[in-house]
Amino acid sequence: SQSPRYWIQQARDSYNAWLSVAPIPPVLSNNPDAMTLYTSSLLILKNGLMPKLGTIVASFHHGTNYRVKNFVANVPVSDGYKTWGRDGLFAAIVLDAAGYRDEAEQYFAWMAQYV
Repeated sequence: SQSPRYWIQQARDSYNAWLSVAPIPPVLSNNPDAMTLYTSSLLILKNGLMPKLGTIVASFHHGTNYRVKNFVANVPVSDGYKTWGRDGLFAAIVLDAAGYRDEAEQYFAWMAQYV
């Protein structure tokens, strides 16, 4: 069993590794407040990704997993979520522009199955 401090450090390292993949826009390099907002926004988007599916969650709704149960195999019933095409599209465009092309492509591939 590991301490809470250990798991917090693991999460911090994982997030920092994910953030290090994409280049930092030059306009942010001399503005710490803007950089904090930028990285926080990317992490919020990251936390809304569902890698098994490629979806970008718009809203978490525990217990409203009808769509997950009926359209996707091997996704835990507890993973209730909602996704909206327009919102996911904007998030995917931001991820792509920030250098997270794999995440954006996963969303576009998932969306292409249902539209």
